[in-house]
Amino acid sequence: MYALRIDGKVLPVKFQKASPFIFSLVVRDGIEIGHISWNEHTGQIWGLWVNDGYRREGIATMLYLIARKYEPRLHHSAERTDDGDAWAQSLGEKLPKRVMVAT
Repeated sequence: MYALRIDGKVLPVKFQKASPFIFSLVVRDGIEIGHISWNEHTGQIWGLWVNDGYRREGIATMLYLIARKYEPRLHHSAERTDDGDAWAQSLGEKLPKRVMVAT
């Protein structure tokens, strides 16, 4: 099991083995902080989301790094929002040429 420390609290990262695969960070009362999902056959990221109140705290990056341990083939999609593209570029990894998508 994986966990993240946020605001001094250790919070579990739950894994849902379904289609798509999902790592999800959940806090009290079932409120989700963020999640990452990917295609289990290709490793392509389908989505990454962080609750507005928790953005810019490294949660997306931590979820990505945890998912990478589980799925070494994990890679970015060419279809990225403006925020998704900025975050993906911040990781310093080689990215596929971007295809614009609506936010």
